[in-house]
Amino acid sequence: MLKFLFPLILYSWCWTEIDGNSILQSDTLNISEILIEGNHVTSKKLILRELAFSLNHKINRNEINYLKETSINNLIKTSLFNFVGIETADPSSGSLMLGIRLTK
Repeated sequence: MLKFLFPLILYSWCWTEIDGNSILQSDTLNISEILIEGNHVTSKKLILRELAFSLNHKINRNEINYLKETSINNLIKTSLFNFVGIETADPSSGSLMLGIRLTK
C-alpha cells in the first residue's frame, strides 16, 4: 500500500496547474544572481553581509517576500541609504535573480 501511496503523494506535490496547463513547479529556488545598483561608495561586502540571503542560497518560494523585507530593513538600519528596493526576476525556471537598488 505504501509503495502505491508514496508516488501518488509525490506526484501531486510536484505538479501544479496554472490556467489549465500542468507544469512542474519546485518549491525551492536557487539565488543565481545578485545585482547591486546605485552603490558608489559603500563596499559590496558590507551590502551583501546585510542581506538575509546569499548567492547560491536555496530558498522556498513562500520565503521570498520575508527575505526581501528583512534585507531592506537591515540595509536601511545601517543609515547609509535613504531608499532600498529589491526586485526579483521571474522565478519560473527554478533560479532567482535579485536586483538591489540603493539611493543615498
